[in-house]
Amino acid sequence: MALKYANKKKLLLYILLAFVSACGNVVIAYVTKIMLNSAQYHQGSLDRLISVALIGAGFLIVIMFTNFAYRYIRFDIIHDINIELKKKNITYLIYQQSDSQKDGLNLMTNDLKQIETLKISNELMIISETLAFITSIVIGLINS
Repeated sequence: MALKYANKKKLLLYILLAFVSACGNVVIAYVTKIMLNSAQYHQGSLDRLISVALIGAGFLIVIMFTNFAYRYIRFDIIHDINIELKKKNITYLIYQQSDSQKDGLNLMTNDLKQIETLKISNELMIISETLAFITSIVIGLINS
């Protein structure tokens, strides 16, 4: 698991921001539900409909800014893990002192990008998608 090289505080912050990002979908669905019910069943007034829309827009703006932080932390975690893997690889190459250093440099230049895209990004995506799924299921059960 490549996430063992990540900073634990950044990883916890990533999980928190992934949860807030998952709540964005729930907020959109909930505000849409309230507005449709209000329009369909003629509940409330136009002022209530506008206030619900404004409160929903406010929440979405807050979630948008947390999504910026979420993306930044995600790329920062990937960067930190790549730096740590490169340090370990360079240290190994320095102390190895053999002719197979070419293979180590090949790992540094080509294979770390594949590790980043295939391993680290997917592990982070698994965390965020799991949180989105659980949040959606829980909120769906509460609302129904």
